[in-house]
Amino acid sequence: MAEMNDPSLGLLLPQEEARRATMQRLRGWFDCGQEEFTAEAATLVALADPSMRMTRLYEWRARSTELYYWQLEDRLRNKEVVTLADLLPPSFEGLAERLQLPLDFTGLGFTARWEKSAQVLLVEDELLAVVARFSSLPVAMPEVVITAVSDLPLAERQNLLRRIASSWRSPIRLMHVVNLALRCFSEGYRPRCFGAPL
Repeated sequence: MAEMNDPSLGLLLPQEEARRATMQRLRGWFDCGQEEFTAEAATLVALADPSMRMTRLYEWRARSTELYYWQLEDRLRNKEVVTLADLLPPSFEGLAERLQLPLDFTGLGFTARWEKSAQVLLVEDELLAVVARFSSLPVAMPEVVITAVSDLPLAERQNLLRRIASSWRSPIRLMHVVNLALRCFSEGYRPRCFGAPL
């Protein structure tokens, strides 16, 4: 059952424009590329039957890697029991789609595919969302993402790091915060997550 503060409830609104705005807010629930998301969002928004809209949306939600790990992070924060099986994504296919990675690495090696997928996502999505995607795994952040963050004006870099340092709690994501702070700022810079103000 959906909670009253569930952002998906916006899809029940009668105005198509409001439903379209809701879909944009729910982009992270969809483990797919931008082209597929755009097509799926248009389909969901256009469905006349609200129950059909919600059923289709919750099929995506059930296999969403992002939501799965947000819920896992909440469980860790609440000191609930977490098993090894809980650490696995609900679907490896969904995880690969989320990161624009092939399931078969024949030809190009993993590092090359990792960088290529980051290049695609940087074109399709905003930088903060791309950083969030690639920080969900214990794998080094793609160099193209590090470069994109480093190329931001100083104030924007600080704001991005402030946002992720204050909201991310999982050990893996915090390691990525430290890595970004070390890689994307000049020597001597000490962000809040290291005990000094931004």
